[in-house]
Amino acid sequence: MPYRRRLRGLLRRASLLTLPFVFALLGQEAAIGQTPSSAPVAAGIPQSPAPVVSADPALKEVVVRVGSTSVTRGEIEKRLREAPQAALALLGSTPEEVRKNFVERFIVRELLLAEEAKARGLEQNPGVREHTLGILRLALVNEVRRETKSDSITNEDVKTFYASNPDKFVLPKRLALHQIVVESEAAARELIAELGEEPDPKVWAELAREKSIDKDTSMRAGTLGLVTEEGKTQDEERKVDPVLFKAAENAKDGQLLQEPVKVGRNFALVWKRQTLPPTSRSMAAETPAIRAAIADQRVREGMTTLLEGLRSTHVSEKYPELCGLIGIAQDGDVEPTKRPGTFARAKRTADVRVQEGPAGLR
Repeated sequence: MPYRRRLRGLLRRASLLTLPFVFALLGQEAAIGQTPSSAPVAAGIPQSPAPVVSADPALKEVVVRVGSTSVTRGEIEKRLREAPQAALALLGSTPEEVRKNFVERFIVRELLLAEEAKARGLEQNPGVREHTLGILRLALVNEVRRETKSDSITNEDVKTFYASNPDKFVLPKRLALHQIVVESEAAARELIAELGEEPDPKVWAELAREKSIDKDTSMRAGTLGLVTEEGKTQDEERKVDPVLFKAAENAKDGQLLQEPVKVGRNFALVWKRQTLPPTSRSMAAETPAIRAAIADQRVREGMTTLLEGLRSTHVSEKYPELCGLIGIAQDGDVEPTKRPGTFARAKRTADVRVQEGPAGLR
């Protein structure tokens, strides 16, 4: 096949493609040309999931050393297990050929390029440094996650979490409500007459944008989300007046209330879209999710404790006031740094009038 010939050429020439990208191409080629059951198995290379790390000293034997970096037998075995079968199948017809070519074409090549990059000082390149720090941060988080083993979470922990978080598992009756808020009762009644008992969603959204004085919801078609009897919504920071729930509770789903609802000094048109009855999820059904939530909580607590200790040990200097010249707009955009003593340039309105110049009208 042309795909296979092209990929073999890439491998023979050991091009500048990175190993993961070559493997990605190989995996795509295999998917195009064969079914999973017919894909060739690399000669003699085991394809089972990565085993638990063994204490076998042979795994620590150095297979290749380039400059200051070495790769052990265990590390190469791990890379082989992670490699796609189709990629390994192109490296040779026997296990010996596959192993030899894998080390020579990929491992040695990667180490040579990495050593040369270090020799050229590319480690200090801002982009490389930022990328490296990101990888290290992620590796540390994963290490803390591994230290927080899920098998250490007991059934008693699950029971305590379930009992301490009733809002997560026992949900009260909720109403999906939309609103348009206006200043006067007369304006509210006029809009109700225009919309009818079952409003057209498009017309409602347009009126919400044009007429509603509640700017938090006007651009979202007046959507309040799911509202409980106490006025709670899905957004923990948002709470609405419970009078809206009380007014809409007995209305039909899809009905616009024909009477305005007084909310503070204003009046609201309330459109009831849906009713969700109370629900309760059992602890048995939620146990896997609870275990995952507890594990995540312990990881966050572990990271917080770790950061507190690291901050007290390693942070010796900190001058955030030096960032004072960095401008941050109200919308969050970072503005160019201004020099001390300069004033903001006034914005001038462009003169769009047609004027006559040396080259004619402009």
